[in-house]
Amino acid sequence: MTYEVITERTIEGLGDVFVYINDISGGLFINVLLTVIFLAILLGLLITQIKREGYADFPLSLATASLITAVMLVMFNLVDGLVSPTTRLIVVAITLMSALFFLFSRR
Repeated sequence: MTYEVITERTIEGLGDVFVYINDISGGLFINVLLTVIFLAILLGLLITQIKREGYADFPLSLATASLITAVMLVMFNLVDGLVSPTTRLIVVAITLMSALFFLFSRR
């Protein structure tokens, strides 16, 4: 199987490069990128809270990380062909579940 070379496409910006990488990887690139963003924010918030306060508020960190990831999804959604409908549904579901988890937590 041959892959399309990037020189065969018209590249007008960074969004076109992301779409090319996403097409070559079979849609895996944007999913991994959103997962990395989510985990980096989640772990960063948890570690910062442990260092400052001595304990970590996991529901707050989870809700914040999922909300920021949803905002990034909206920004990536502006580029045509980058985000699949399944990815949109999963990110929205995780954001809603983490918001409910935060609202119903005891702290």
